[in-house]
Amino acid sequence: MENISRNKSTMKKLAVHKVLINAPLETVWDKLLDWKTWNVWDKGMKSIKFDGPLELGAKGKIDLGKGLTSTLVVTDFNPQNSYESEFKLFGSRFVFDHVVESAAHCTLVTFRVSAEGTFADIFSLYMMASFGEKLPQWMDNMKRFIENKADRRIEE
Repeated sequence: MENISRNKSTMKKLAVHKVLINAPLETVWDKLLDWKTWNVWDKGMKSIKFDGPLELGAKGKIDLGKGLTSTLVVTDFNPQNSYESEFKLFGSRFVFDHVVESAAHCTLVTFRVSAEGTFADIFSLYMMASFGEKLPQWMDNMKRFIENKADRRIEE
C-alpha cells in the first residue's frame, strides 16, 4: 500500500522498545490492529475510536486524558508487518511506528516514537525520558494481554 507519511529527516527519536511475545505473528498482528483494546494495555491514552478497521488512511479520535484530544491517522500500512500512525498536538507531529517480525516460535514487536515541531523541540528531553520510561511498561502490558488471550484460545 502507498505510504502517505511525510519526511522523517527532521524527526526527533523519543523512544524505541522491543518485546518478544509468545504468540504467532498473526495473533499479535490481529491484536495490534484491534484498536478497541488498545487502552487496556496502552496507558498513554484514555480512549481511541475509529469508524472502521485500521488501514491506510484510517482516522480516529484519540483522547489522551486531561482534556487533550487529537486525530490519529494511519499513514503507512504493510499487512502482517508494520504500520505507522501519527497525531498533531501543540504544533508538533508525533509518529508511532509499529513493526512485527516472526522470531523462533514467537513474535518480535518493535515500537518507535518520534516527533517534530515547536513543542517537540522545546520539550524533547522531557518527552524522551517520559516515553523511555512508559513505552516499555505499555509494551509489557501488551505482551501480557496478548499472551493471556493466546493461552485462553488454546485452552478453549
